Amino acid sequence: MSEAIIVLKREDDREPLLSSTEDQDLDTRETDAIASQTNTTVKSKEKEKKVILGVVVKKDTTIWNLIAMAAFPGLIAGNVSFLNALLPLILQSEDFYAIDKSELGQKTAESYQYGQLALILCIPFIAIFVDLNSRLVTSSFGMILCALLTWAIPHISPNYPALCFARAIITICLCLVDAIPFVSEYVKKESRGLACCMGALSVGIFQIINFTICIPYSKTVSYYECFSTVAISVLILTVCLLLMIRNKKQSKFEDN
Repeated sequence: MSEAIIVLKREDDREPLLSSTEDQDLDTRETDAIASQTNTTVKSKEKEKKVILGVVVKKDTTIWNLIAMAAFPGLIAGNVSFLNALLPLILQSEDFYAIDKSELGQKTAESYQYGQLALILCIPFIAIFVDLNSRLVTSSFGMILCALLTWAIPHISPNYPALCFARAIITICLCLVDAIPFVSEYVKKESRGLACCMGALSVGIFQIINFTICIPYSKTVSYYECFSTVAISVLILTVCLLLMIRNKKQSKFEDN
């Protein structure tokens, strides 16, 4: 009996396989391993960021996509500024619309206001059209129709209502292209401000081209040649930009 008690006491006196200090060391090593793995994952994700021209873009975005994204707003602004500058002159010309000087300001404003009114009425349909169609279809439809109507302005004279109608359709087409969210579809959220600035820079560049080349050129040729040259230039640039954009549905893009 005494021998059995001695054996049990010896078994109870045995040290555990792992002491409390060793348990803490094991937990610490496991925590450090998890933290190291997390840091490695974060660093790998940071390395995976795709940067083009200083802009953090989505994985399928190319430099051509960024060029098209920035150039479309500038092309639209250049076309609008050209029409705003030349419209009073062609309205006043005796060979075209022959608007009297006393009514020139009112008629010019009316042609602009009809376009804005049509735009307000068509905004819901523009939004539906942009969401239902690919970016290639939307931008090509808007810009090509805009170029054709710009070419047609001298040819439909002296029909002033037809001019107002053409100007209204041009305004709708430009808004249609401007409504495409290229920035959110090509660029990650941390660089979208920079991407918008690229579009603003493009607007400034096209405005400078318009007032240093297109407007002076209009003084040396007829209005037929001037409007045709601008329309053809817009059409050529549009085709180039259409080749640069990615033809995807809006729902296919990444969320961020």
